[in-house]
Amino acid sequence: MRKTPTPPTPIAAQAQLAALTARLCEIKTSRDNDNAELVRRDKSNAGLSPAHTEATRRTRAARELLNGAAVNLLPPLTDEAGSIEALKEKIRTADAALEEGGRLIAQLRYKAGVERFRARADDVRACMAGISAAVVGLELALQKRDALLKEIKPPVDLIPGAGWVFLGRVGRSESQAYRFLQAAAAAGWISNDRFRAEVDASRKTLS
Repeated sequence: MRKTPTPPTPIAAQAQLAALTARLCEIKTSRDNDNAELVRRDKSNAGLSPAHTEATRRTRAARELLNGAAVNLLPPLTDEAGSIEALKEKIRTADAALEEGGRLIAQLRYKAGVERFRARADDVRACMAGISAAVVGLELALQKRDALLKEIKPPVDLIPGAGWVFLGRVGRSESQAYRFLQAAAAAGWISNDRFRAEVDASRKTLS
């Protein structure tokens, strides 16, 4: 019965990535709502003339002169221009946060990928060792084929796999098979001694 792999425990960068992604989503939603509100206000104020705006400022100044004559004597006027500017500043701040957050997301995605890779390093190594063994197995199968062909000496047009590319032969340093096993030995997926032995064996059969 095949054992179900245990899910890796949450790791730092992955948790930070999830939290930052959620926060950026909130900021974007808030920014979009503010943009919609700004458009609505711009439309509602589209017909206001400079004279009307100046009159509003004058009225506000007049009320400030009367300030203190009686508590709550006059209700405050809404500072529409100020509130619109504050809304624009809020949107600019959100845009800056989203831009900076985008850079942080890229960094955290890389770190989270590194952490996931390291957490499953044994599994990765096992997979790559299996691929290395398959490349060696292909080379051994080709050696057996070569030995058989030397024995039976068939006509060229009957040689099986004569035009097959495969990965090339391990004994030829320009082949993909050689370069892959060389990298595999450097990464520790197979031993360097095994790599050299397979190269020597292949070269003997090719000589």
